[in-house]
Amino acid sequence: MSRKKENKRSDGLYEVKTIVGHKFDGKPLYKSFYSKKSKTDARNKAEAYKAELKSKYDPAVMFGVYAEDFLTRAKTRVKITSFETGYRLPLTLHIIPRFGKIRISDIRKSDIERYAADMLKDHKPSTVCAHIRVLSALFNDAIDNAVVSINPCKNIRIKKPQKNTKRVYNPAQAELVLKFCKSDPFGLHVHMLLSYGMSLSEYLGIMVKDIDFENLTVSINKGAVIAPAKSSQFMIVSEPKNAHRNRQIAITKETADWLKTCTHKYISNPESDDVMKSTVFRYAYKAFMQRMHDYYMQDNIDIPILNPHELRHSRASLWVNEGRSLFAIAEMLGWSDLKMLRSVYGHPDIQELRKNLNL
Repeated sequence: MSRKKENKRSDGLYEVKTIVGHKFDGKPLYKSFYSKKSKTDARNKAEAYKAELKSKYDPAVMFGVYAEDFLTRAKTRVKITSFETGYRLPLTLHIIPRFGKIRISDIRKSDIERYAADMLKDHKPSTVCAHIRVLSALFNDAIDNAVVSINPCKNIRIKKPQKNTKRVYNPAQAELVLKFCKSDPFGLHVHMLLSYGMSLSEYLGIMVKDIDFENLTVSINKGAVIAPAKSSQFMIVSEPKNAHRNRQIAITKETADWLKTCTHKYISNPESDDVMKSTVFRYAYKAFMQRMHDYYMQDNIDIPILNPHELRHSRASLWVNEGRSLFAIAEMLGWSDLKMLRSVYGHPDIQELRKNLNL
């Protein structure tokens, strides 16, 4: 019996296609190997490639196992605020449940793209982008540790919607909100956020001892953030996001006298000496905003209901459009980039422009 002739490709090469792994859905992943000599030589190249993979990478490592180890190491490298919101929560709540029982070496770009598409059904593009970033960091770490050879997150782009202008109060609206604060039990908290442009995290972390009643200043040197997993607390106090957030802000004597009524450790918490949960604060804040809105609607004055961050944005916008020193505004807000301050927070009011330009 004659020996079967080995077929060459049109380019004169011998080809052997072999399974080198499996896709996320379990289907085999093929790779072709070529030789000018013979099909046996091409097959030997395929076997050498698989042997190299086996010695260099561990295909048995499950994504969930590696992710847990990655989190343990990442916790020592980044601030707790960044770790909780940027690493632990995305991985433990969404990514590990999706990929945890899959071999990390079997995850492909198409799998990440499907994950992103599914997430976009219920989450903002910015949230999905954050998930892709932490996934990319994890795979780069796996490459450094010779667990995988490629990063499947590379070149994945999440289409972001057109950026909407943030809502802000104009001078007249801000004045009415601050006026209502004086008559409402929750008014002090809204007054602090709108008058001084601090973030909610910073405000929740302010303690009575941070107030200098003689020099009329408040020290911003920490913030309240979500507690780590397995903690008995819901909120904890940690250092600010960056060095610029660590600052002193000037307050008026009226504000200082109002703050003297605080009898607990944290000025935002009238109930106890513990830091207030952000969820509790937001619930009370929403109730205040509704009361304020309903009060002015009696006179057909429609004051929009803004969230706490939009109060910070409003204060910055008001200061910028009043022509206040950008350096002073940046110092009060804890910002370091004046260009960004002007472009992000500058929402010129047409009447203010007319007044300033004598039009």
